[in-house]
Amino acid sequence: MVLKVSDQATECTAGTLLAISSSSQTGQEAVVQADIFTQMLLLIQSDCTERAKRKAMELLKLLRSSWSNDPCISEYGHADVVLF
Repeated sequence: MVLKVSDQATECTAGTLLAISSSSQTGQEAVVQADIFTQMLLLIQSDCTERAKRKAMELLKLLRSSWSNDPCISEYGHADVVLF
């Protein structure tokens, strides 16, 4: 549901996920378990606001170390994903 509401809601969602992930390791684990990886990649490729895209990229960078623990993501070779 990240992309289907409005630009403002998308920004708020990405910002909230970033804040949760930044606050603690437990927050990062919760976001990874919520399978947010694909949603953030789709968000970056969508025509949403630049601010929402920036927050999504920051979130993916922050969670990069957690990817190796997620079998669904590590299966696709996350080391090949380059974030700008």
